[in-house]
Amino acid sequence: MEKSIGNEASATKDLFLLLFILVVLFIVWASTGGPEREAARSGVFIKPPAPVDTGETYGSLSILGTGKADGQTDETTGAFSNETGKGAIRIVYLMGAQSSNPQKEYIELRADTQNTAPALLSGLRLQNRAGFGTKLPEAVAVPLFGSVNQTAPAFLSPDERAYITTGNSPVGMSFRVNRCSGYLEQFRDFTPALPQSCPSPLEGVDRAAANISAECAQFISRIPRCTIVTAELPDELTPSCKEFILGKIGHNSCAAAHQNDANFYTGEWRIFLGIDRNLWGDEGDIIQLIDRNGSTIDSVIY
Repeated sequence: MEKSIGNEASATKDLFLLLFILVVLFIVWASTGGPEREAARSGVFIKPPAPVDTGETYGSLSILGTGKADGQTDETTGAFSNETGKGAIRIVYLMGAQSSNPQKEYIELRADTQNTAPALLSGLRLQNRAGFGTKLPEAVAVPLFGSVNQTAPAFLSPDERAYITTGNSPVGMSFRVNRCSGYLEQFRDFTPALPQSCPSPLEGVDRAAANISAECAQFISRIPRCTIVTAELPDELTPSCKEFILGKIGHNSCAAAHQNDANFYTGEWRIFLGIDRNLWGDEGDIIQLIDRNGSTIDSVIY
C-alpha cells in the first residue's frame, strides 16, 4: 500500500512538472510573436538527396519591414513604393550552387501578386554565411548597342520576377527583359536562356513604304525569330530587300519598333552581381537579404 501511494505521489509530481514546462514554453512562444512570427510562415529550403538533387533549392523568402510604412514612396526614387510588407518578395529557388561557374549560379525572386505597388530591388544586398556579397545594382530599361545606356532603379511589379545571377552580364549591364530580348541570346549565353518570342520582323511594317516585295516578305518570313541573318543573302533579292534584312532585323530595330507596345515588357528582369566566383556554397550556406538600412530582412539556410 505504501509503495502504491509513493508511486502515485511521484506520478503527480511529474505531471505538475510537465504542466509547468508547457506553460513556460507557451509564454516564450507568445512573447516572440506566436502565430504571427515570420518564422512560422517562411518556407523551409530543402535540397533533395542524390540522385534527385539538381542543384536547385526550393522555398520562399519574405521581405520584412525597413522602418517605412507599407506603400510609402522610396525617398531615393520618388516613384516606387518600397513594398516592405511580409511576403512582398519571395525567393522561388536557387540554381547552380554546385556549379563552379558563377555565370550559371542564380536566384529567382518573385513579387507577390497581392502587392499594391512595385517593390524596389536596387540597393538591397544579398550575402552568404561569411558576409560576402553585394548590393543589387541598377539596371537599364532596354539594353541598346552603339549608344549610352542610362541605368535606373530596378523594381518588381506584382507577380514579376528577377533572375539574380552571381557573375557578369553577357551584355555588360543588368536589364529589363522585353519581347525583343531574344536577339541578345544569338551570340551570347544567358542562364537561364532568354525567351525566343520576338515579333516577326515584318510585324507593323509598312511593306510598300519599305519597298518590300512579296518575294522579299516570303524570304523574311522564313528567318527564325530572334535571329540576325549572318549568311550571304541570295542574289535574286533586291538591294532594298537586302538593306531591310541587314539593317532592320535585330534587337535595336525591334525595340525601336515595339517599345510603345502594351506588352513590350515581359515582367522579368536580369540582374547581375558581377562577382567572379560562386556566392553560395555547394555544400550548403545561408542566404541573407539585407535592406538599405543595413538590417537583415530575412535569412535562409539550405
